[in-house]
Amino acid sequence: MNHGTLRAVLYTILLGLALGACGKKAAEQSLLDDETRNTISPEQAAADSIALADSLARVEEQLRRQEERAAEQARLAEEEARQALLQTLQTLDEVYFDFDQHHLRPDARNTLEEHALLLREHPAVKLVIEGHCDQNGSDSYNFALGDRRADTVRDYLVRLGVGEERLRTISYGKTRPVALGQGERIWAKNRRCEFRPEDLD
Repeated sequence: MNHGTLRAVLYTILLGLALGACGKKAAEQSLLDDETRNTISPEQAAADSIALADSLARVEEQLRRQEERAAEQARLAEEEARQALLQTLQTLDEVYFDFDQHHLRPDARNTLEEHALLLREHPAVKLVIEGHCDQNGSDSYNFALGDRRADTVRDYLVRLGVGEERLRTISYGKTRPVALGQGERIWAKNRRCEFRPEDLD
C-alpha cells in the first residue's frame, strides 16, 4: 500500500470517528434538553398554576365590572327616555269642541294626528281620554256630552292606527273647568278633551 492510499484510508477513518463523535454529542444534548423541559419542579408547577388562576380571576373581574357598567348605563338611558316620554305625554295638547258638539274640528284632527304618531312610536303607552264641558246645562247632560266627546277622540285615534285597548275614556262633565267665569271666551276653554298617561311599566 503506497503512501497516498494509506493517507486516504486514515483520513476516512478519522472523518468517520469525528462525525460519530459529533452525532453522539448532539444526541446527548437533545436528551439533556428534553429532560430539562420535563423536569419542572412541583413548586414551580404550583406557582405557575397559581399565577394563571390569578390572571384568570383578574380578567373575569374586569369583564364583570365592564358588564355591570354597561348594564347601569343602559338602565340610566332607559330611565331618561322613560321620564322624557312621560313629560311629553303629560303635556299633550288638548282638543277643543264647539258649543254643545262632540264632532271633531279641523284643528282637533290635526292635533290628534300628532298624538297618533307619538302613540304609534311608543306602543307600550296607554292613555286616559278625559271629556270636559262648559258650565252650561245640567250635570247629567254634560256628563253624557263629555262621554261622547271622549268616545269621538278615542275612535279617531283608533282609525289612525292606535290600538283601542290602549285608550280609556272618562267624562268629568262640567266638574273640572280650567277657566272660571261667564262668556264664550271662558266657556270655549272648558269644552275640551284632555289626555292623561297611564303608568308606564
